[in-house]
Amino acid sequence: HVSHTGDSSAGADWMFYSPLIWTKAQVQSWLRWAWKQCNIPGEYDLGKLDLTGPELCVATIEEFQNRSEHGGLLYEAFTKLDIPQWECK
Repeated sequence: HVSHTGDSSAGADWMFYSPLIWTKAQVQSWLRWAWKQCNIPGEYDLGKLDLTGPELCVATIEEFQNRSEHGGLLYEAFTKLDIPQWECK
């Protein structure tokens, strides 16, 4: 049900699932959304942010900051998400 192609709609259904079961495609889709929401300049580093939902759920703010210069903003965006079945933090 989630395609793993490079097209930007892959994983676009992330908001309907708990982050605990997000695939890498869903995490990437969320990152694109968060980048726009937070008006973050430039692109994110896919190599540093290549995570699954469960990995994202256990990441601390320090880990976010180690992975991206905008880690603080991403952490805030992630912890503010209001998603059904939300049981992450």
